[in-house]
Amino acid sequence: MKTLLHTPLGENQDESVANLVRDLCGIRNRRISDYDDYTLFNFLEVVVKEDSKSLSSDHLAAPMILDQKLGKLQDLGIYSVCKELNNGDTLEAEAGTILVKFLKKRFTAPASSGKSAEVSAHDLDVRIIQQRRRNAY
Repeated sequence: MKTLLHTPLGENQDESVANLVRDLCGIRNRRISDYDDYTLFNFLEVVVKEDSKSLSSDHLAAPMILDQKLGKLQDLGIYSVCKELNNGDTLEAEAGTILVKFLKKRFTAPASSGKSAEVSAHDLDVRIIQQRRRNAY
């Protein structure tokens, strides 16, 4: 069984997902029918990454599903999509976050460079050495 995140938008049966797609297409001045073959993940990846600075709660003219807090979406299918985007982890810590901010955080995270990974590995090594020294005394 396909999850909502990987179901083509043309086959979507969930109203909350349809509302999200409609809202994002409205903001971006796109036709929903242009994305029928896209999965929800692919659609979000394209639409959220495109000029992500213009996609914020400040730019939402009318109440939409995008400006609702995740805690209020628990009974909707879009909540399971968010949970899947969160690698299956619980969304309790994100309950106060509005949907548009959650999506931006998931799809516009800066790509890590090799240098920052090396620094992180180095920092980890330093912490391990320091902990070993503390444990020795």
